Amino acid sequence: MTAIGQRRRREHRRARAFWVLLALALAGLGTMIASGQPTDRLLMVAGVAAVLLLLAAWRAQWARMHFSPVFGVDMMSLVALGAGAMDEAGPDERLPDPLRLDPDDAERRPWRDLDAAQVLRRLEQQREAWRQAEQRHLQQQQRQRVLGLALALVDHGVPLRDGSDALPDIAALRAEALLLQADPGPLVLDEVPALHARRYALAIAGSSAGEREVLLSHWQLLRALRPLVPGMVHLRERGWRIARLAWNPQADLDQIDVAYALAADYRQLLRDWLVRAGTVRLEDGMTLEAFLLARCPNLRRDGGDDILQVEAAQPLWPAVVQLLVTALRALETAAVEREAVGANAAGS
Repeated sequence: MTAIGQRRRREHRRARAFWVLLALALAGLGTMIASGQPTDRLLMVAGVAAVLLLLAAWRAQWARMHFSPVFGVDMMSLVALGAGAMDEAGPDERLPDPLRLDPDDAERRPWRDLDAAQVLRRLEQQREAWRQAEQRHLQQQQRQRVLGLALALVDHGVPLRDGSDALPDIAALRAEALLLQADPGPLVLDEVPALHARRYALAIAGSSAGEREVLLSHWQLLRALRPLVPGMVHLRERGWRIARLAWNPQADLDQIDVAYALAADYRQLLRDWLVRAGTVRLEDGMTLEAFLLARCPNLRRDGGDDILQVEAAQPLWPAVVQLLVTALRALETAAVEREAVGANAAGS
């Protein structure tokens, strides 16, 4: 049982002891009155019962004090933890978002009907709108992280306080989190990666036979990794949440206890995700699972401290992103070269 569960059980046990003592005292006094006991004896028994009841009430109230909003986690401290936390910016601004690019978009309408010139023109038209949408999306992600921290604490029995010890509206926080999660953002966030997917498909189609084989291997890897991306992002966010709850300067036992509960779930989710990663084969024949585990030498399938194992799994995220980025760079280079040839041909 977690520390929070133990405190809850202790609270209920002490409250139950108070009510049992109260019932016994009332029953005893009633019996003594009915049997005609002297008044001084009744007063003595009543005094003893009152003292015992006061002690039991104090112990029951003391057990509950830990859950008072005064001792809860301040929402402002969670906001501070989430501020500026999105440090996974794209490694190359020329590349599309590796988490959004779907190779299958190249053959979906309306993208499949565009030629290279139309794709480039549309990308240029959407450049500023995409930049603004990315900034807004970043802000939403930061807010989602704050809400994720807050609701994880609430779901595990840790109260929150808002400023001057007021209770925040948990229902409103949940509604906001659901709305942010369901908001796909402006269409341009999906349109730009789709346009790049069309560029790359055209570059592959226009390449020489030898080059096409190499580019197709990158293309197929992107396609194979695509179904794994949502689970990978979920693991990344959960790992971030665990680290912030366990290691922030204001972390108390409650936050650490919640971090351990989340870490236990994380390890099961990671095991399931790695099973899926084992179905993806890289160019050298190694499975994605083996490739990633080789980069996490301290990661254990079973046993060990859960939070430390979450930390041991942190290299998984940049390793997968690096695979995606390497494939995208090769395709981007081919697309740029093909577009340069087309521009020279048009100018001559």
